[in-house]
Order: sequence, then structure tokens, then C-alpha cells
Amino acid sequence: VRGYTTLHLTTEPEEGYIFTSWENYDPETGLIVTSDTAVTAVFTAIADLPVEYYAVFEDEHTLTLRYDNLRQTLDKTWQMEDLTLEERIQITRIEIAPSVAQATIPTLYNYFSGMPNLAVVEGLQYINTSTISDVSFMFFNCPALKSIDLTGFDLSNVTSAAGMFMGCTNLTTITCKADYTALAGSNSAGMFDGCTSLVGGMGTTYNPAHKDASYARPDRGTDAPGYFTYTGTFTVTATVTPEEAGKIYFNHSGGF
Repeated sequence: VRGYTTLHLTTEPEEGYIFTSWENYDPETGLIVTSDTAVTAVFTAIADLPVEYYAVFEDEHTLTLRYDNLRQTLDKTWQMEDLTLEERIQITRIEIAPSVAQATIPTLYNYFSGMPNLAVVEGLQYINTSTISDVSFMFFNCPALKSIDLTGFDLSNVTSAAGMFMGCTNLTTITCKADYTALAGSNSAGMFDGCTSLVGGMGTTYNPAHKDASYARPDRGTDAPGYFTYTGTFTVTATVTPEEAGKIYFNHSGGF
């Protein structure tokens, strides 16, 4: 509102409504208010606002992804691709709301890249990946990230995972029960490039000869090395002699 410091509204807000627009002004020049100008403030019921997918800073360092109808009630929100380099640098924590499971996200390409101070990502399982084929460079250059839980984060429809964790030099643990080695090759080139701290659940360490998805599976030791740690439960059926029975053990990280 320009030109007048005190404005007497012809309508008043009610509980459950928010201001959404003005009436009685020229949108070409902006609202010019003088002492004899009557304007009408338009309030819309929050329940009638559109449901949208967006990001908002909960504080200086925490970014939350949401899918709800509250976006217009907030002072400032973002789309992930609109975050500036300065804003990405200050992020240390990302929280993904359960409601995001209802959102359609076309791609995760470069999504959380360039966040050198990002240390915690919670709620990845709420991202609906059924329509997502590209997770390339999703966590590119996130050196503060030490662990990440991919349990419930389905990559079965992904066709490109190149550089997904590239530059995550301090990433030690990826919790995941699925096997994505089918992505091995050019579609996942550099997926783990530079993840020199990474260790699978059975002790498999980073191998620069396997920077693609060839080790993107739960670690089964020397027989089937992998970079993932599987903390789920197994059902094991085996036929053994009485002598052998006392020699078999189970490792909780996912191997025998």
C-alpha cells in the first residue's frame, strides 16, 4: 500500500481466513491510497487455499519440505531450484513432512547439491519416487553428511543416478535394504565418487574401482560386497548337521 500510512479496511478478517488481495485499485500502477480512497481487503478461507509443494526455512539452518495449503499464510517460501548458493550453504538440516508423499515431484536432479554444511536429512521415505527417473547429483558436494537412511526411498524407477553422492567425503553409512546394482554402468557413473569414508554393513570399504552402482546393495562381505548397511530382519532356513549347528552365526548388519 503506497501513499497513505493509515488504512481503514472496509472488511475485517475472521478466524480461519487470511488476506489474499486488494480490490478497488489499478493493478497497473499499484494501490494508491489517499484519505478519501475506499479499498476492500479480500480474505480467503485457509481451507479454500490450494495445496502446494514448497520449501520453507523453519530457522536459519533448517529447511522443511511441505505439501499443504498453508503456503500463502507464510511470509516467504521457496521451490528447491530457486534456492541461492548462499541459502544452500547455510542449511544444516532438512526435514521432509509426511504430507510430501502426496506431492508429485518431477525430478530430484541436483536437489540437495551444494549444501556443504548439510548434516541431517529426515523423511526421505516420504518422497514419492514413483514418477522420478533422475536422482543424479542429488547429494553432490555434501561433505558434512555422515549417514543417510534410504530405507523406504524407492529407486526402482530411477534410470539415472550419476554422481548421486559424489563429493560426500565424510559419508560413512548408507542404510538401505534394496539392491540397485542394475543401475551399474553409465547411468550411475560417479555415483559414489569421492565417498572415501563409506563402509558397508559387513566392512566393505570404498573402492575407487567401484564408483558406480555396482556396489549399490546391502553389504554381504567378500562374496557380495556392497556399500549399504541393512538393519532389517532376515528369515533364514538352513539344513545342518548337529556338529555344524554350533558353528553358524548371524551378523546383525546383514551377513553370515
